[in-house]
Amino acid sequence: SAMRLGYNWKWGPFELLDRIGPAWFAGRLEADGVAVPPLLRLVGEGSFYRVEDGRLQYLTLDGGYADVVRPDGVLLLEDIKRLSQPVAKNGSASLWDIGDRVACLEFHSKMNAIDAETLDLIDKAIGIVAKEFNALVIYNEGSNFSVGANIGLALFAANVAVWPMVEDLVARGQKIYRKLKHSAFPVVAAPFGMALGGGCEVCLNADGVQAHAETYIGLVEVGVGVIPAWTGSTELLTRWVQHKKRPGGPMPPLAQTFETIGMAKVAKSAFEARELLFLRAGDEITMNRDRLLADAKAKALALARDY
Repeated sequence: SAMRLGYNWKWGPFELLDRIGPAWFAGRLEADGVAVPPLLRLVGEGSFYRVEDGRLQYLTLDGGYADVVRPDGVLLLEDIKRLSQPVAKNGSASLWDIGDRVACLEFHSKMNAIDAETLDLIDKAIGIVAKEFNALVIYNEGSNFSVGANIGLALFAANVAVWPMVEDLVARGQKIYRKLKHSAFPVVAAPFGMALGGGCEVCLNADGVQAHAETYIGLVEVGVGVIPAWTGSTELLTRWVQHKKRPGGPMPPLAQTFETIGMAKVAKSAFEARELLFLRAGDEITMNRDRLLADAKAKALALARDY
């Protein structure tokens, strides 16, 4: 993982070799007159990594396999997914049991854009978590937390003038995001990468946020000519109204909210997100991406104690 992070690769060198085929690669080296490293001979027709009984294993130097052991404080959804089935699932999102009566809602649509199916699963998850769990974490292991509402759907509806479809999507999003905010259990959002538009609004409606340091969060809707309509505008205004350091009177919080939304401001980091009030005083920041889910789960459990 250090090599992956250091070189900013999606896969490390051995994962890449598994994908192109170690045996094929060894054959190419021989054909080109390059010495084949002993480890590459050792793997033979096999692979450097394998999954055995839902556990990820790696090839050891004596030719056997050993379980990949995660460091303390590291919890990965990919490990949970190997060992279990989702509690609920559709094409855009899934709900997982991550232990200690905490559920995890995972987006997995293209770019994690939020569509009608995502909203369906958020709605369904609220019902399931209220009955079977104590808290909900919203997190995934895609490249981005969520780039917001699926604008393509809205544009298609607008182009063919099916305005009821647009109105329905706006109304449903508002209703479900509000339901999330006022649910009977704590919700912790764990954003990373891009958390834009509807992805930002998920965070605005959570009881707490555990953000990765590299989070680009903002309400960007005005950039495509629409207004944040899944409660983002009112949530941000509420935060500025309640902000202890704001000047008095009704106008400053309005001006500040208009400026942030009107200029489609995006925080360049979780630290900047605090200044724009996308993160509140109690929201926390995780530096190591591998520790984000464990930190978010701990936050959810702390909130659940006397929620």
